Amino acid sequence: MLRCDCPIRAALSCSRKPALLSLSVLQFALVWGTSVRHSPQHCGLSHTLTDEDVVQIVTKTATEQKADKDYAKRVQAYHDAYKAKKKPLKS
Repeated sequence: MLRCDCPIRAALSCSRKPALLSLSVLQFALVWGTSVRHSPQHCGLSHTLTDEDVVQIVTKTATEQKADKDYAKRVQAYHDAYKAKKKPLKS
């Protein structure tokens, strides 16, 4: 929960699952509340949230993510981090 007026970008960094909600997979956000004219309204990362706003994050589909330029780098980085965290086999 955030108590001050902050952009959606800051709300994402304070979420419970920041790894899943990376900025590279964000497509848009739906916002309900007093900070928007229409409920719900499509908003980007720079939209400023007010008190008691409700935000739904919509991510890109798998096909849209694969079309990105840096998809292979992100997948390789995730794989490398997974292998580093996993314990080596006992021989």
